[in-house]
Amino acid sequence: MALRTFYRIVFIGTLSLLGIMLAFNVLAVLCGFDTFNAVETWPVAVWILPCLICSFFAIGITVAWLGMIWDCAVSSNLPIWSKGLWLVLLVFTSTIGALIYYFCVYRNRPIQSDLAEMNPPTRV
Repeated sequence: MALRTFYRIVFIGTLSLLGIMLAFNVLAVLCGFDTFNAVETWPVAVWILPCLICSFFAIGITVAWLGMIWDCAVSSNLPIWSKGLWLVLLVFTSTIGALIYYFCVYRNRPIQSDLAEMNPPTRV
């Protein structure tokens, strides 16, 4: 359960961060703000928190990408041809492929504990 929560935080946080960055860049262009010279003019203390947040999500998305590859190769109940196509997509598109796999396959699959409750073990 904790791994699913980690993946959810990383993927939702990464998409949110990308959205915020896109909105900031569009607003900067509309206002005529030169973002390239801002790095030189703003103090270092202003950049520490955004750099830490981006670093967390960069490391997190890399771990989540490796986790999606592992899930596709070992844990999922997909047909072999589907696993092969997903693995090719995950390896060659990295982050984008991991996001697509997470939202299309991983998130829609029931949790293992739910499966155990639906199919209790039979005693012989």
